[in-house]
Amino acid sequence: MVRSHSKRHHKQKKSADWRLRLIAAIFLLLFTSILGVLLELQVIHHATLSVQAEEQRIVQRVIPARRGDILASDGLPLAQNVTLNLIYAVPWMVEEPAAAALQLSPLLNIPVDELHEKLSRQSSYVPLKHWVEETEAEAVRQLKLKGIVITGEEKRYYPEGRMLSHVLGFTNSEGIGQYGLEKYYDPLLKGKEGYLRREQDTSGRSIPIGLNEEIPPVDGVHIVLTIDRSVQRIVEAKLKKGVERVSAEQGSVIVMDPLTGAVLAMANYPDFDPNNYVESLKDAEGNIQEHAYAVFNNDAVSWPYEPGSVFKVITMAAALDSGKVKVDATFFDSGSLGVGGLTIVNWDRLGHGELSLSRCLEISNNVCLAQVALATEGSNFYRYIQGFGFGSTTGIDLPYELGGTIQEYKNWNEIQTAYSGFGQAISVTPVQLITGVSAIANRGRMVRPYIVQEQLSGEQVIESQPQVIKQVISKEVAEELTRMMVNVVDRSEGRPGKVAGYEIAGKTGTAQVAKKGESGYEEEIFNVSFVGFAPADAPKFIILVKLKLTPQTHPDLRWGSQAAAPVFREIAEELFKYYEMPPMGV
Repeated sequence: MVRSHSKRHHKQKKSADWRLRLIAAIFLLLFTSILGVLLELQVIHHATLSVQAEEQRIVQRVIPARRGDILASDGLPLAQNVTLNLIYAVPWMVEEPAAAALQLSPLLNIPVDELHEKLSRQSSYVPLKHWVEETEAEAVRQLKLKGIVITGEEKRYYPEGRMLSHVLGFTNSEGIGQYGLEKYYDPLLKGKEGYLRREQDTSGRSIPIGLNEEIPPVDGVHIVLTIDRSVQRIVEAKLKKGVERVSAEQGSVIVMDPLTGAVLAMANYPDFDPNNYVESLKDAEGNIQEHAYAVFNNDAVSWPYEPGSVFKVITMAAALDSGKVKVDATFFDSGSLGVGGLTIVNWDRLGHGELSLSRCLEISNNVCLAQVALATEGSNFYRYIQGFGFGSTTGIDLPYELGGTIQEYKNWNEIQTAYSGFGQAISVTPVQLITGVSAIANRGRMVRPYIVQEQLSGEQVIESQPQVIKQVISKEVAEELTRMMVNVVDRSEGRPGKVAGYEIAGKTGTAQVAKKGESGYEEEIFNVSFVGFAPADAPKFIILVKLKLTPQTHPDLRWGSQAAAPVFREIAEELFKYYEMPPMGV
Protein backbone atom coordinates (compact mmCIF):
# COMPACT_ATOMS: atom_id res chain seq x y z
CA MET A 1 0.00 0.00 0.00
CA VAL A 2 2.85 2.31 0.81
CA ARG A 3 4.59 1.25 -2.34
CA SER A 4 1.51 2.01 -4.47
CA HIS A 5 1.22 5.48 -2.97
CA SER A 6 4.89 6.21 -3.66
CA LYS A 7 4.52 5.14 -7.28
CA ARG A 8 1.50 7.37 -7.77
CA HIS A 9 3.32 10.31 -6.20
CA HIS A 10 6.24 9.78 -8.56
CA LYS A 11 3.97 9.84 -11.61
CA GLN A 12 2.30 13.05 -10.42
CA LYS A 13 5.69 14.68 -9.89
CA LYS A 14 6.85 13.62 -13.33
CA SER A 15 3.70 15.04 -14.90
CA ALA A 16 4.15 18.35 -13.06
CA ASP A 17 7.76 18.60 -14.19
CA TRP A 18 6.67 18.06 -17.79
CA ARG A 19 4.05 20.82 -17.53
CA LEU A 20 6.61 23.17 -16.05
CA ARG A 21 9.03 22.41 -18.86
CA LEU A 22 6.23 22.97 -21.42
CA ILE A 23 5.27 26.30 -19.86
CA ALA A 24 8.90 27.29 -19.72
CA ALA A 25 9.34 26.36 -23.37
CA ILE A 26 6.27 28.43 -24.32
CA PHE A 27 7.56 31.39 -22.33
CA LEU A 28 10.97 30.98 -23.93
CA LEU A 29 9.38 30.89 -27.38
CA LEU A 30 7.28 33.96 -26.63
CA PHE A 31 10.30 35.76 -25.20
CA THR A 32 12.35 34.86 -28.25
CA SER A 33 9.59 36.11 -30.55
CA ILE A 34 9.23 39.35 -28.63
CA LEU A 35 12.99 39.74 -28.58
CA GLY A 36 13.04 39.16 -32.33
CA VAL A 37 10.34 41.76 -32.89
CA LEU A 38 12.15 44.22 -30.66
CA LEU A 39 15.38 43.48 -32.47
CA GLU A 40 13.67 44.09 -35.82
CA LEU A 41 11.98 47.28 -34.67
CA GLN A 42 14.85 48.78 -32.68
CA VAL A 43 17.80 47.69 -34.76
CA ILE A 44 16.92 46.52 -38.25
CA HIS A 45 14.07 49.01 -39.02
CA HIS A 46 15.04 51.63 -36.46
CA ALA A 47 15.86 54.36 -38.99
CA THR A 48 12.75 53.81 -41.13
CA LEU A 49 10.39 53.70 -38.18
CA SER A 50 11.98 56.74 -36.58
CA VAL A 51 11.40 58.72 -39.77
CA GLN A 52 7.77 57.53 -39.97
CA ALA A 53 7.19 58.43 -36.34
CA GLU A 54 8.74 61.84 -36.85
CA GLU A 55 6.63 62.45 -39.97
CA GLN A 56 3.49 61.69 -37.98
CA ARG A 57 4.56 63.83 -35.05
CA ILE A 58 6.30 66.76 -36.78
CA VAL A 59 4.57 69.03 -39.31
CA GLN A 60 6.84 71.08 -41.51
CA ARG A 61 6.02 73.35 -44.40
CA VAL A 62 7.37 76.31 -46.30
CA ILE A 63 6.01 79.76 -45.44
CA PRO A 64 6.00 81.68 -48.73
CA ALA A 65 7.15 85.28 -48.82
CA ARG A 66 4.74 87.89 -50.10
CA ARG A 67 5.79 88.92 -53.60
CA GLY A 68 6.54 92.61 -54.01
CA ASP A 69 4.07 94.86 -55.82
CA ILE A 70 4.75 96.54 -59.16
CA LEU A 71 3.45 100.12 -59.09
CA ALA A 72 2.93 102.76 -61.76
CA SER A 73 4.57 106.17 -61.34
CA ASP A 74 1.44 107.37 -59.49
CA GLY A 75 1.87 104.64 -56.87
CA LEU A 76 -1.17 102.61 -57.92
CA PRO A 77 -0.65 98.85 -58.41
CA LEU A 78 -0.07 97.21 -61.77
CA ALA A 79 0.76 93.83 -60.21
CA GLN A 80 -0.06 92.79 -56.67
CA ASN A 81 -0.91 89.78 -54.53
CA VAL A 82 -4.41 88.84 -53.41
CA THR A 83 -5.13 86.34 -50.64
CA LEU A 84 -7.01 83.18 -51.63
CA ASN A 85 -6.90 79.69 -50.08
CA LEU A 86 -4.56 76.72 -50.21
CA ILE A 87 -6.11 73.35 -49.41
CA TYR A 88 -3.60 70.72 -48.34
CA ALA A 89 -3.62 67.35 -46.61
CA VAL A 90 -1.73 65.83 -43.70
CA PRO A 91 -2.17 62.23 -44.99
CA TRP A 92 -1.34 60.34 -41.79
CA MET A 93 -4.21 62.17 -40.09
CA VAL A 94 -6.75 61.27 -42.79
CA GLU A 95 -8.77 58.40 -41.37
CA GLU A 96 -10.41 57.06 -44.54
CA PRO A 97 -8.54 58.27 -47.66
CA ALA A 98 -10.93 56.60 -50.12
CA ALA A 99 -14.04 58.12 -48.53
CA ALA A 100 -12.37 61.52 -48.18
CA ALA A 101 -11.36 61.47 -51.86
CA LEU A 102 -14.96 60.77 -52.88
CA GLN A 103 -16.22 63.74 -50.85
CA LEU A 104 -13.54 66.17 -52.00
CA SER A 105 -13.52 65.30 -55.70
CA PRO A 106 -16.66 67.19 -56.81
CA LEU A 107 -15.79 70.22 -54.66
CA LEU A 108 -12.19 70.57 -55.88
CA ASN A 109 -12.87 69.30 -59.40
CA ILE A 110 -10.03 66.80 -59.06
CA PRO A 111 -10.38 63.11 -60.10
CA VAL A 112 -11.05 60.71 -57.23
CA ASP A 113 -8.08 58.47 -58.09
CA GLU A 114 -5.69 61.43 -58.03
CA LEU A 115 -6.98 62.58 -54.65
CA HIS A 116 -6.86 59.07 -53.21
CA GLU A 117 -3.22 58.73 -54.23
CA LYS A 118 -2.33 62.05 -52.58
CA LEU A 119 -4.23 61.27 -49.38
CA SER A 120 -2.45 57.90 -49.10
CA ARG A 121 1.10 59.24 -49.26
CA GLN A 122 3.61 58.87 -46.44
CA SER A 123 3.97 62.60 -45.85
CA SER A 124 2.92 65.32 -43.46
CA TYR A 125 2.15 67.88 -46.18
CA VAL A 126 0.55 67.32 -49.62
CA PRO A 127 -0.96 70.33 -51.48
CA LEU A 128 -4.33 69.46 -53.02
CA LYS A 129 -5.34 72.71 -54.72
CA HIS A 130 -3.88 76.21 -54.91
CA TRP A 131 -5.66 79.58 -55.13
CA VAL A 132 -9.12 78.39 -54.09
CA GLU A 133 -11.91 80.95 -53.89
CA GLU A 134 -13.59 81.39 -50.50
CA THR A 135 -16.92 79.81 -51.53
CA GLU A 136 -15.14 76.63 -52.64
CA ALA A 137 -12.95 76.62 -49.53
CA GLU A 138 -16.01 77.00 -47.27
CA ALA A 139 -17.68 73.99 -48.91
CA VAL A 140 -14.60 71.90 -48.09
CA ARG A 141 -14.48 73.36 -44.60
CA GLN A 142 -18.05 72.17 -43.96
CA LEU A 143 -16.99 68.55 -44.56
CA LYS A 144 -14.90 68.73 -41.35
CA LEU A 145 -12.51 66.09 -42.64
CA LYS A 146 -9.67 65.25 -40.31
CA GLY A 147 -6.28 65.91 -41.95
CA ILE A 148 -7.60 68.40 -44.53
CA VAL A 149 -6.26 71.88 -43.85
CA ILE A 150 -7.27 75.25 -45.37
CA THR A 151 -4.91 78.20 -45.07
CA GLY A 152 -4.42 81.57 -46.76
CA GLU A 153 -2.31 81.71 -49.94
CA GLU A 154 -1.17 84.59 -52.15
CA LYS A 155 -1.91 84.80 -55.88
CA ARG A 156 -0.55 87.32 -58.40
CA TYR A 157 -3.17 89.68 -59.75
CA TYR A 158 -2.97 92.32 -62.46
CA PRO A 159 -5.73 94.87 -61.76
CA GLU A 160 -5.38 96.61 -65.15
CA GLY A 161 -5.81 93.38 -67.13
CA ARG A 162 -4.11 93.61 -70.52
CA MET A 163 -2.55 97.00 -69.93
CA LEU A 164 1.27 96.92 -70.03
CA SER A 165 1.17 93.12 -70.38
CA HIS A 166 4.46 92.79 -72.29
CA VAL A 167 6.30 95.03 -69.85
CA LEU A 168 4.91 93.32 -66.74
CA GLY A 169 5.04 89.68 -67.86
CA PHE A 170 3.41 87.26 -65.40
CA THR A 171 4.12 84.59 -62.78
CA ASN A 172 3.54 80.91 -63.46
CA SER A 173 1.64 78.42 -61.30
CA GLU A 174 4.66 78.10 -59.00
CA GLY A 175 4.90 81.86 -58.49
CA ILE A 176 8.04 82.26 -60.61
CA GLY A 177 8.32 85.35 -62.81
CA GLN A 178 8.02 84.78 -66.54
CA TYR A 179 8.76 87.47 -69.14
CA GLY A 180 8.79 91.22 -68.51
CA LEU A 181 9.58 92.82 -65.19
CA GLU A 182 8.29 89.75 -63.33
CA LYS A 183 11.18 87.84 -64.91
CA TYR A 184 13.87 90.54 -64.79
CA TYR A 185 13.27 91.51 -61.17
CA ASP A 186 12.17 88.06 -59.93
CA PRO A 187 15.01 87.72 -57.37
CA LEU A 188 13.96 91.01 -55.75
CA LEU A 189 10.19 90.62 -56.09
CA LYS A 190 9.92 87.07 -54.73
CA GLY A 191 11.62 87.75 -51.38
CA LYS A 192 12.91 84.86 -49.25
CA GLU A 193 10.60 82.09 -48.06
CA GLY A 194 10.52 80.95 -44.43
CA TYR A 195 9.57 77.60 -42.93
CA LEU A 196 7.72 76.08 -39.98
CA ARG A 197 8.55 72.85 -38.04
CA ARG A 198 6.09 71.99 -35.29
CA GLU A 199 5.57 68.92 -33.09
CA GLN A 200 1.95 67.92 -32.59
CA ASP A 201 -0.14 65.13 -31.09
CA THR A 202 -2.43 62.73 -32.95
CA SER A 203 -5.25 65.29 -32.83
CA GLY A 204 -3.15 67.88 -34.60
CA ARG A 205 -2.62 70.02 -31.47
CA SER A 206 0.79 71.57 -30.82
CA ILE A 207 2.80 69.91 -28.06
CA PRO A 208 3.69 72.75 -25.63
CA ILE A 209 7.14 71.45 -24.76
CA GLY A 210 7.75 69.95 -28.20
CA LEU A 211 9.61 71.26 -31.22
CA ASN A 212 8.26 74.62 -32.44
CA GLU A 213 10.67 76.20 -34.88
CA GLU A 214 9.66 79.02 -37.24
CA ILE A 215 11.78 81.16 -39.54
CA PRO A 216 9.61 84.00 -40.86
CA PRO A 217 9.73 84.88 -44.55
CA VAL A 218 11.27 88.08 -45.92
CA ASP A 219 8.77 89.77 -48.20
CA GLY A 220 9.74 90.90 -51.69
CA VAL A 221 10.75 94.39 -52.73
CA HIS A 222 8.13 96.72 -54.27
CA ILE A 223 9.16 98.45 -57.51
CA VAL A 224 7.81 101.75 -58.80
CA LEU A 225 7.92 102.26 -62.57
CA THR A 226 8.61 105.28 -64.73
CA ILE A 227 5.45 104.27 -66.62
CA ASP A 228 2.73 106.93 -66.57
CA ARG A 229 -0.58 105.10 -66.42
CA SER A 230 -2.42 107.80 -68.40
CA VAL A 231 0.20 107.93 -71.15
CA GLN A 232 0.16 104.13 -71.34
CA ARG A 233 -3.61 104.10 -71.83
CA ILE A 234 -3.35 106.68 -74.62
CA VAL A 235 -0.60 104.71 -76.37
CA GLU A 236 -2.38 101.37 -76.20
CA ALA A 237 -5.65 102.77 -77.53
CA LYS A 238 -4.00 104.59 -80.45
CA LEU A 239 -1.72 101.65 -81.29
CA LYS A 240 -4.63 99.21 -81.44
CA LYS A 241 -6.57 101.62 -83.63
CA GLY A 242 -3.56 102.10 -85.94
CA VAL A 243 -2.88 98.38 -86.30
CA GLU A 244 -6.50 97.65 -87.14
CA ARG A 245 -6.77 100.61 -89.56
CA VAL A 246 -4.05 99.27 -91.87
CA SER A 247 -4.47 95.54 -91.11
CA ALA A 248 -0.95 95.37 -89.70
CA GLU A 249 0.36 92.10 -88.31
CA GLN A 250 1.99 93.74 -85.32
CA GLY A 251 2.77 97.12 -83.83
CA SER A 252 5.01 98.65 -81.15
CA VAL A 253 5.13 102.09 -79.56
CA ILE A 254 7.60 103.56 -77.06
CA VAL A 255 7.25 106.95 -75.37
CA MET A 256 10.33 108.16 -73.53
CA ASP A 257 11.72 111.26 -71.87
CA PRO A 258 14.72 111.91 -74.16
CA LEU A 259 16.52 113.94 -71.49
CA THR A 260 16.54 111.21 -68.82
CA GLY A 261 15.81 107.92 -70.60
CA ALA A 262 12.73 107.26 -68.43
CA VAL A 263 10.22 105.14 -70.35
CA LEU A 264 6.78 106.73 -70.01
CA ALA A 265 4.92 104.09 -72.02
CA MET A 266 5.72 100.92 -73.94
CA ALA A 267 3.19 98.81 -75.79
CA ASN A 268 2.89 96.03 -78.33
CA TYR A 269 -0.19 94.81 -80.13
CA PRO A 270 -1.53 92.10 -80.14
CA ASP A 271 -1.31 91.88 -76.37
CA PHE A 272 -2.50 89.36 -73.74
CA ASP A 273 -4.11 89.18 -70.29
CA PRO A 274 -1.49 88.21 -67.67
CA ASN A 275 -4.30 87.09 -65.34
CA ASN A 276 -5.26 84.40 -67.89
CA TYR A 277 -2.09 84.07 -69.93
CA VAL A 278 -2.69 80.41 -70.82
CA GLU A 279 -5.78 81.41 -72.81
CA SER A 280 -3.51 83.32 -75.21
CA LEU A 281 -1.88 80.02 -76.22
CA LYS A 282 -5.07 78.19 -77.19
CA ASP A 283 -6.64 77.82 -80.61
CA ALA A 284 -10.38 77.86 -81.32
CA GLU A 285 -10.66 74.24 -80.10
CA GLY A 286 -8.87 75.02 -76.86
CA ASN A 287 -5.58 73.32 -77.76
CA ILE A 288 -2.29 74.97 -76.79
CA GLN A 289 -0.20 75.99 -79.81
CA GLU A 290 3.58 76.10 -79.35
CA HIS A 291 4.07 78.99 -81.79
CA ALA A 292 1.60 81.08 -79.76
CA TYR A 293 4.25 81.66 -77.05
CA ALA A 294 5.55 84.47 -79.27
CA VAL A 295 2.68 86.65 -78.03
CA PHE A 296 4.54 87.02 -74.71
CA ASN A 297 7.66 88.52 -76.33
CA ASN A 298 8.18 92.24 -75.82
CA ASP A 299 8.89 93.15 -79.46
CA ALA A 300 9.87 96.68 -78.46
CA VAL A 301 13.10 95.28 -76.99
CA SER A 302 13.51 91.86 -78.62
CA TRP A 303 12.55 92.17 -82.30
CA PRO A 304 15.39 93.48 -84.53
CA TYR A 305 14.30 94.73 -87.94
CA GLU A 306 15.77 96.76 -90.80
CA PRO A 307 14.72 100.33 -89.94
CA GLY A 308 14.69 101.95 -93.36
CA SER A 309 14.64 105.73 -93.70
CA VAL A 310 14.37 106.63 -90.00
CA PHE A 311 18.01 105.58 -89.85
CA LYS A 312 18.92 108.41 -92.23
CA VAL A 313 19.12 110.82 -89.28
CA ILE A 314 21.92 108.64 -87.85
CA THR A 315 23.70 108.75 -91.24
CA MET A 316 23.45 112.54 -91.26
CA ALA A 317 24.72 112.72 -87.68
CA ALA A 318 27.81 110.65 -88.56
CA ALA A 319 28.51 112.66 -91.70
CA LEU A 320 28.28 116.08 -90.03
CA ASP A 321 29.92 115.23 -86.68
CA SER A 322 32.87 113.50 -88.35
CA GLY A 323 33.48 116.63 -90.45
CA LYS A 324 33.50 114.58 -93.66
CA VAL A 325 30.40 116.36 -94.93
CA LYS A 326 29.70 120.08 -94.41
CA VAL A 327 26.27 121.38 -93.56
CA ASP A 328 26.10 123.38 -96.80
CA ALA A 329 27.10 120.42 -99.00
CA THR A 330 24.90 119.35 -101.92
CA PHE A 331 24.50 115.99 -103.66
CA PHE A 332 23.27 115.21 -107.13
CA ASP A 333 20.47 112.67 -107.50
CA SER A 334 20.26 111.14 -110.97
CA GLY A 335 17.62 108.66 -109.83
CA SER A 336 20.03 105.75 -109.33
CA LEU A 337 23.49 104.96 -107.99
CA GLY A 338 25.70 101.99 -108.83
CA VAL A 339 27.66 100.56 -105.88
CA GLY A 340 29.68 97.34 -106.03
CA GLY A 341 27.70 95.98 -108.96
CA LEU A 342 24.33 96.80 -107.33
CA THR A 343 21.99 99.66 -108.19
CA ILE A 344 20.38 101.87 -105.57
CA VAL A 345 17.16 103.69 -106.53
CA ASN A 346 14.80 106.06 -104.75
CA TRP A 347 11.50 105.00 -103.25
CA ASP A 348 9.67 107.07 -105.90
CA ARG A 349 11.93 105.79 -108.71
CA LEU A 350 12.67 109.42 -109.71
CA GLY A 351 15.76 111.60 -109.96
CA HIS A 352 15.66 114.98 -108.21
CA GLY A 353 18.85 116.70 -109.34
CA GLU A 354 21.02 118.82 -107.03
CA LEU A 355 19.83 118.63 -103.40
CA SER A 356 20.88 120.20 -100.12
CA LEU A 357 21.41 117.97 -97.12
CA SER A 358 18.17 119.13 -95.55
CA ARG A 359 16.25 118.47 -98.74
CA CYS A 360 17.80 114.99 -99.04
CA LEU A 361 16.36 114.20 -95.61
CA GLU A 362 13.03 115.90 -96.26
CA ILE A 363 12.23 113.77 -99.31
CA SER A 364 13.95 110.73 -97.82
CA ASN A 365 16.25 110.33 -100.82
CA ASN A 366 18.04 106.95 -100.94
CA VAL A 367 20.55 107.92 -103.62
CA CYS A 368 21.67 111.02 -101.72
CA LEU A 369 21.91 109.28 -98.35
CA ALA A 370 23.99 106.47 -99.89
CA GLN A 371 26.35 109.16 -101.21
CA VAL A 372 26.43 110.85 -97.79
CA ALA A 373 27.40 107.55 -96.13
CA LEU A 374 30.11 106.88 -98.72
CA ALA A 375 31.47 110.43 -98.28
CA THR A 376 31.63 109.83 -94.52
CA GLU A 377 33.84 106.78 -95.30
CA GLY A 378 33.16 103.28 -94.03
CA SER A 379 35.44 103.38 -90.99
CA ASN A 380 33.94 106.63 -89.68
CA PHE A 381 30.37 105.60 -90.41
CA TYR A 382 30.89 102.25 -88.68
CA ARG A 383 32.35 104.00 -85.61
CA TYR A 384 29.34 106.30 -85.29
CA ILE A 385 26.87 103.46 -85.76
CA GLN A 386 28.49 101.70 -82.83
CA GLY A 387 28.72 104.98 -80.90
CA PHE A 388 24.94 105.37 -81.12
CA GLY A 389 24.62 101.92 -79.55
CA PHE A 390 23.57 99.89 -82.58
CA GLY A 391 24.81 96.31 -82.57
CA SER A 392 24.68 96.13 -78.74
CA THR A 393 21.96 96.20 -76.11
CA THR A 394 20.88 99.44 -74.46
CA GLY A 395 20.88 97.93 -70.96
CA ILE A 396 17.21 98.67 -70.31
CA ASP A 397 15.93 96.77 -67.29
CA LEU A 398 13.78 94.31 -69.22
CA PRO A 399 14.60 90.68 -70.11
CA TYR A 400 15.50 89.17 -73.46
CA GLU A 401 16.76 92.41 -75.01
CA LEU A 402 18.53 91.87 -78.32
CA GLY A 403 21.18 94.12 -79.78
CA GLY A 404 20.31 94.12 -83.44
CA THR A 405 22.91 93.26 -86.08
CA ILE A 406 25.67 95.08 -87.88
CA GLN A 407 28.27 93.33 -89.95
CA GLU A 408 31.70 92.86 -88.41
CA TYR A 409 33.97 95.60 -89.66
CA LYS A 410 36.26 93.12 -91.40
CA ASN A 411 33.29 92.30 -93.65
CA TRP A 412 32.24 95.93 -94.04
CA ASN A 413 32.50 97.24 -97.61
CA GLU A 414 31.13 100.04 -99.77
CA ILE A 415 27.89 98.11 -100.40
CA GLN A 416 27.38 97.79 -96.64
CA THR A 417 28.20 101.47 -96.18
CA ALA A 418 25.86 102.68 -98.93
CA TYR A 419 22.88 100.48 -98.02
CA SER A 420 23.20 101.16 -94.28
CA GLY A 421 23.12 104.87 -95.19
CA PHE A 422 19.40 104.57 -95.91
CA GLY A 423 18.60 101.96 -93.26
CA GLN A 424 18.86 98.60 -95.01
CA ALA A 425 21.45 95.82 -94.45
CA ILE A 426 21.42 96.62 -90.73
CA SER A 427 18.95 95.65 -88.00
CA VAL A 428 17.89 97.51 -84.87
CA THR A 429 15.26 97.16 -82.14
CA PRO A 430 12.69 99.86 -81.40
CA VAL A 431 14.30 100.62 -78.04
CA GLN A 432 17.72 100.99 -79.70
CA LEU A 433 16.35 103.35 -82.32
CA ILE A 434 14.47 105.61 -79.91
CA THR A 435 17.55 105.71 -77.66
CA GLY A 436 19.75 106.74 -80.61
CA VAL A 437 17.39 109.45 -81.84
CA SER A 438 16.97 110.69 -78.24
CA ALA A 439 20.62 111.72 -78.36
CA ILE A 440 19.72 114.19 -81.12
CA ALA A 441 16.83 115.53 -79.04
CA ASN A 442 19.12 115.76 -76.00
CA ARG A 443 21.74 117.96 -77.68
CA GLY A 444 24.05 115.07 -78.49
CA ARG A 445 23.95 113.33 -75.10
CA MET A 446 22.81 109.71 -75.19
CA VAL A 447 21.11 108.37 -72.05
CA ARG A 448 20.37 104.83 -70.95
CA PRO A 449 16.67 103.91 -71.10
CA TYR A 450 15.18 102.60 -67.86
CA ILE A 451 11.76 101.57 -66.59
CA VAL A 452 12.06 101.16 -62.79
CA GLN A 453 12.13 104.47 -60.91
CA GLU A 454 12.33 103.20 -57.31
CA GLN A 455 12.79 100.05 -55.24
CA LEU A 456 10.96 100.02 -51.90
CA SER A 457 12.01 97.65 -49.13
CA GLY A 458 10.53 98.51 -45.76
CA GLU A 459 11.74 102.04 -44.98
CA GLN A 460 14.52 101.84 -47.55
CA VAL A 461 14.06 103.59 -50.92
CA ILE A 462 16.52 103.08 -53.76
CA GLU A 463 15.92 105.60 -56.54
CA SER A 464 17.17 105.12 -60.10
CA GLN A 465 19.21 107.99 -61.48
CA PRO A 466 19.40 108.96 -65.17
CA GLN A 467 22.62 107.79 -66.77
CA VAL A 468 24.33 109.74 -69.53
CA ILE A 469 26.21 107.16 -71.59
CA LYS A 470 28.21 109.56 -73.73
CA GLN A 471 28.22 112.74 -75.80
CA VAL A 472 27.80 110.88 -79.07
CA ILE A 473 27.68 113.99 -81.32
CA SER A 474 28.26 117.66 -80.67
CA LYS A 475 25.54 120.01 -79.45
CA GLU A 476 25.82 122.01 -82.66
CA VAL A 477 25.34 118.97 -84.92
CA ALA A 478 22.37 117.83 -82.81
CA GLU A 479 20.72 121.24 -83.18
CA GLU A 480 21.31 121.26 -86.96
CA LEU A 481 19.78 117.80 -87.28
CA THR A 482 16.80 118.90 -85.20
CA ARG A 483 16.17 121.75 -87.67
CA MET A 484 16.34 119.29 -90.56
CA MET A 485 13.87 116.95 -88.83
CA VAL A 486 11.47 119.85 -88.21
CA ASN A 487 11.63 120.54 -91.97
CA VAL A 488 10.72 116.89 -92.63
CA VAL A 489 7.49 117.32 -90.63
CA ASP A 490 6.67 120.85 -91.79
CA ARG A 491 7.53 120.62 -95.49
CA SER A 492 7.50 117.08 -96.76
CA GLU A 493 6.72 113.43 -96.22
CA GLY A 494 6.52 113.82 -92.43
CA ARG A 495 3.43 116.06 -92.65
CA PRO A 496 0.99 113.31 -91.53
CA GLY A 497 2.79 113.43 -88.16
CA LYS A 498 2.27 117.18 -87.77
CA VAL A 499 0.15 118.64 -84.96
CA ALA A 500 -0.95 122.19 -85.75
CA GLY A 501 0.59 124.80 -83.47
CA TYR A 502 3.53 122.64 -82.32
CA GLU A 503 7.06 122.29 -83.63
CA ILE A 504 7.83 118.60 -84.05
CA ALA A 505 11.11 117.05 -85.22
CA GLY A 506 10.50 113.71 -86.90
CA LYS A 507 11.38 111.19 -89.56
CA THR A 508 9.45 108.44 -91.30
CA GLY A 509 10.74 105.06 -92.40
CA THR A 510 9.64 102.31 -94.75
CA ALA A 511 11.79 99.19 -94.94
CA GLN A 512 11.59 95.95 -96.85
CA VAL A 513 11.64 92.70 -94.90
CA ALA A 514 14.30 90.14 -95.79
CA LYS A 515 13.08 86.72 -96.87
CA LYS A 516 13.62 83.91 -94.40
CA GLY A 517 16.24 81.37 -95.42
CA GLU A 518 16.95 82.95 -98.80
CA SER A 519 18.32 86.12 -100.35
CA GLY A 520 16.23 89.09 -101.37
CA TYR A 521 13.25 90.86 -99.85
CA GLU A 522 9.55 90.16 -99.53
CA GLU A 523 7.32 91.85 -102.09
CA GLU A 524 4.37 92.80 -99.88
CA ILE A 525 5.71 92.85 -96.31
CA PHE A 526 7.16 96.06 -94.85
CA ASN A 527 8.21 97.53 -91.51
CA VAL A 528 7.09 101.16 -91.35
CA SER A 529 7.87 103.64 -88.63
CA PHE A 530 7.85 107.22 -87.43
CA VAL A 531 10.08 108.70 -84.75
CA GLY A 532 9.67 112.23 -83.46
CA PHE A 533 10.18 114.49 -80.46
CA ALA A 534 8.41 117.61 -79.28
CA PRO A 535 8.59 120.46 -78.66
CA ALA A 536 11.62 120.41 -80.94
CA ASP A 537 13.58 123.10 -79.06
CA ALA A 538 12.86 121.72 -75.55
CA PRO A 539 11.63 118.12 -75.87
CA LYS A 540 9.13 116.82 -73.32
CA PHE A 541 8.76 113.44 -75.00
CA ILE A 542 9.94 111.31 -77.90
CA ILE A 543 7.67 108.74 -79.57
CA LEU A 544 8.57 105.81 -81.80
CA VAL A 545 5.81 104.03 -83.74
CA LYS A 546 6.61 100.83 -85.64
CA LEU A 547 4.17 98.63 -87.59
CA LYS A 548 4.66 95.44 -89.56
CA LEU A 549 2.48 95.55 -92.67
CA THR A 550 1.12 92.50 -94.45
CA PRO A 551 -0.17 91.74 -97.96
CA GLN A 552 -3.63 92.60 -96.63
CA THR A 553 -2.62 96.25 -96.18
CA HIS A 554 -4.03 98.55 -98.88
CA PRO A 555 -1.35 99.70 -101.39
CA ASP A 556 -2.04 103.35 -100.51
CA LEU A 557 -1.17 102.74 -96.86
CA ARG A 558 2.16 100.97 -97.25
CA TRP A 559 4.47 103.84 -96.30
CA GLY A 560 5.63 105.11 -92.94
CA SER A 561 4.02 108.47 -93.67
CA GLN A 562 0.65 106.82 -94.33
CA ALA A 563 0.57 104.07 -91.69
CA ALA A 564 2.86 105.07 -88.79
CA ALA A 565 2.84 108.89 -88.84
CA PRO A 566 -0.93 109.17 -88.12
CA VAL A 567 -0.49 106.99 -85.01
CA PHE A 568 2.33 109.29 -83.87
CA ARG A 569 0.16 112.38 -84.48
CA GLU A 570 -2.80 111.02 -82.51
CA ILE A 571 -0.59 110.10 -79.55
CA ALA A 572 1.20 113.48 -79.66
CA GLU A 573 -2.11 115.37 -79.75
CA GLU A 574 -3.21 113.62 -76.56
CA LEU A 575 0.14 114.19 -74.85
CA PHE A 576 0.08 117.92 -75.56
CA LYS A 577 -3.30 118.04 -73.81
CA TYR A 578 -2.21 115.77 -70.97
CA TYR A 579 0.92 117.81 -70.24
CA GLU A 580 -1.10 121.04 -70.68
CA MET A 581 1.28 122.35 -73.33
CA PRO A 582 -0.36 125.23 -75.22
CA PRO A 583 0.29 125.73 -78.94
CA MET A 584 2.91 128.27 -80.02
CA GLY A 585 1.69 131.84 -79.83
CA VAL A 586 -1.01 131.09 -77.24
